[in-house]
Amino acid sequence: MTVGGLGERVSRQHQQIKRIRRLVRRAGDRASEGVYVVEGPRALDEVARHGAVIETILLADGTEPPVAVGRARSVLVVDADVLGSVADSSSPQGVLAVVERGHTAWPSTVRHAVVLDRLGDPGNVGTIVRAAAAFGAAVAVTTGSADPWGPKAVRASAGAIAVTPILSGDVDSVIAACHDRGLRLLGLAGDGVAGIDDVIDPVAWVVGSEAHGLSAEMEACLDARIAIATTDAVESLNAAMAASIALASSYRQVVRGRTG
Repeated sequence: MTVGGLGERVSRQHQQIKRIRRLVRRAGDRASEGVYVVEGPRALDEVARHGAVIETILLADGTEPPVAVGRARSVLVVDADVLGSVADSSSPQGVLAVVERGHTAWPSTVRHAVVLDRLGDPGNVGTIVRAAAAFGAAVAVTTGSADPWGPKAVRASAGAIAVTPILSGDVDSVIAACHDRGLRLLGLAGDGVAGIDDVIDPVAWVVGSEAHGLSAEMEACLDARIAIATTDAVESLNAAMAASIALASSYRQVVRGRTG
């Protein structure tokens, strides 16, 4: 049965509901199907604005349809408690969608990038993806990092997940991709011997976990360790803040030029 011309009403036991619940919870299922899940109307409209293909929208009964509803291949209307049982967040705002990843590989030419070295916090991962989109950078995520296509990371990216080139792999494959594009690997560290304003070459900023720092495997491959100058009012910047500052600097110096 269709509801108000929007889509088919389905129950908690519908096969698509069971499938989407698995996609929300299992990174392997998302990867094998080449999709991710977006929650909330604003985030969904943002990924649609970037041209993402929207496969299925779940819409809680009585929720105002997002603008992107007209671009979905299918729309399923459910009771609010059914959508709540599928969603990852505690307040999914009545809208949830399955979106195709599309072409996410790095282009052949990359001027600057950020490498996430076993960064486990999905909020930081998504925020860095958002910063990379803002500054025209690519992202690499090493094995052991949070899934950039997981629900929490997607929410933190605020739709930027749809437009940011993302490479995932082990440390060796990520380093090879950076070297193939002529990027210097510069690790962000409080004890770095140079500052970010000294960097003028095409660069891949390497960000480690806040708890453990850069991995020994990645440390061995760095061209240099770079510090971000701060006062001593705080012990350190969190990973997303440090990456955002570094990307803003390389956008100005490497991509736009020092006087851009």
